[in-house]
Amino acid sequence: MSARTATWLAYSLAGLALAIDTAAAVLLILTRHVGSTESISSVAQVAVGILTVLPMVVIGTLVAAHRSRNATGWVFLGFGLVTALGYALERYAVYTLVVNPDWGAGGTVAASLQTSSYLAGFAMLLFLLLLFPSGRFASRNWRRLGFVGAAALVGAYALACIQPGRLAEPFEAFVNPLGVEALSRAGELIFVVLLVTGDLILLAAVVATFVRFRRSRGVEREQFKWFALAAALFALVLIAHGVANAVSATGALDAIEIVGLLAGAGLPIAAGIAILKYRLYEIDRIINRTLVYGA
Repeated sequence: MSARTATWLAYSLAGLALAIDTAAAVLLILTRHVGSTESISSVAQVAVGILTVLPMVVIGTLVAAHRSRNATGWVFLGFGLVTALGYALERYAVYTLVVNPDWGAGGTVAASLQTSSYLAGFAMLLFLLLLFPSGRFASRNWRRLGFVGAAALVGAYALACIQPGRLAEPFEAFVNPLGVEALSRAGELIFVVLLVTGDLILLAAVVATFVRFRRSRGVEREQFKWFALAAALFALVLIAHGVANAVSATGALDAIEIVGLLAGAGLPIAAGIAILKYRLYEIDRIINRTLVYGA
């Protein structure tokens, strides 16, 4: 791919992602007073999530346009596009099914497609962990595992979309229009197998990221510092979320999820600084403390 083509494609994808993200923001404004189906904290989570798309798209565009051979930039663009689309579908479903049912069709389809859209985001996250910072897989085995894990997560998302029965909250009053009755039992089992497979490979990729950081030298180590710090902070939030969920601390979950979205936004910022080789600061002590406390 020529530099001109890469630049055109990167800015086109960025424009599409920002357009979808803007639509999600407009729909969020139109549905902000829906108190019967969502709490204020839930609306705040969506608002923060919509904002996190911006650093993904900006950093992804810069890297993809100026270093088209580094796949990390394209992964960030895909990550931002998938995230924006998930929030837009969710807000459209709320607007058409709750706020203004007579406005347009397709609300139940949008609700079905957005329910497990985070799995598609996890697939992009898996590639990001395996490709950073060079844009290449560490080995052929990791390349195979990466594609197997991504396929499992995307497959789990597809099965979730066609699972028959009632939709998830806050759309439980509606039946999934994409549901396939023949997959009622088998679909649930296959979904669990695919989800566990994808999650295990994702967990292995997280561990491999820190192992690669410990083994890296020179410029690559300096690049890893930024990404390792952001990933460690994000991992701490995930641990806190799991603990709060285990003890049924509902009030704390909302706040942790918002912090998690903000921590997730740090990944593209850290990766962009590292890949574009801006000035790198001495943060060894902070990273070591974060990893120790996280462990």
